[in-house]
Amino acid sequence: MSTHGFRIHQPQGVWPPSPEFYNIFVFGGSTTFGYGVPMNDTIPACLQAHLSTLEDGRPVRVYNFGRGYFFSIQERVLFETLLHEGHQPDLAVFIDGGNDVGMWLNANGNPYFTNFFRNVSWRIGNPPLWSIETPLQMYIQQRKTSRQKTSENQNSTQLIKELGKDEANWQRMLDRWFINKRMTEALAAEFGINTLFVWQPVPLYRYAASKYHLLADQFSDELQVLPYQLFEQRVSEAPLDRHLLVLSGLQEKMERNLYVDLIHYNSFFNNLIAEHIARHIQNWDQP
Repeated sequence: MSTHGFRIHQPQGVWPPSPEFYNIFVFGGSTTFGYGVPMNDTIPACLQAHLSTLEDGRPVRVYNFGRGYFFSIQERVLFETLLHEGHQPDLAVFIDGGNDVGMWLNANGNPYFTNFFRNVSWRIGNPPLWSIETPLQMYIQQRKTSRQKTSENQNSTQLIKELGKDEANWQRMLDRWFINKRMTEALAAEFGINTLFVWQPVPLYRYAASKYHLLADQFSDELQVLPYQLFEQRVSEAPLDRHLLVLSGLQEKMERNLYVDLIHYNSFFNNLIAEHIARHIQNWDQP
């Protein structure tokens, strides 16, 4: 991991980015970062390998700004921060979908650690974190509140399931994503930066996970299905958008495992996703 905030792969572009290269910043969550795979097997690393050199003769250098739990709004803020610091790519790629759905359901649409930091004030004047959150203290606390927690967890799970079946709920989430896309595009256009938004695959949508997923027995429901269906419906009814690449159905006919754990892609699938992104970029101006 670079001290400048991107995951390193080889050959890695210099920092700050040099204009002698065609520089691509890739934003996304942990699937973009590449949890569970070597540095040269991430989507950004594979994208650089597939693109190599573009038509203007400049070698391509890709920077992996994937972050665990990040979704589209956080990616835009990070993009803004980099621009404010004077770091301007030729192309910004945003890989979205999974965390936009997950944060909407499990964190009320907020960044993942929002509730934790809202409770920081509670800790002022109390014993320090290390004395509260050792394994022994956590075990004692869990024993004290096990019945209450079980009830809370059951209520939370039921609420999530109800929201997962609510089409209006998902339409609001999609509204937010498309508005954020417009805002990001407007910002990029002001700086003369091209953008590409990639809607990523998830394990329970258009994939025979029950047959091929490494951990198929650990899935309990298919809450990703409805929002993905609604997203594809919206895209199909809208004018063609060359700045949007929908890869949600990429795994539909693939009869093999594509994941290293419940949600993170293996090296093979990272390379395949990167290949499709590279092809889209190379064919950008073709009819």
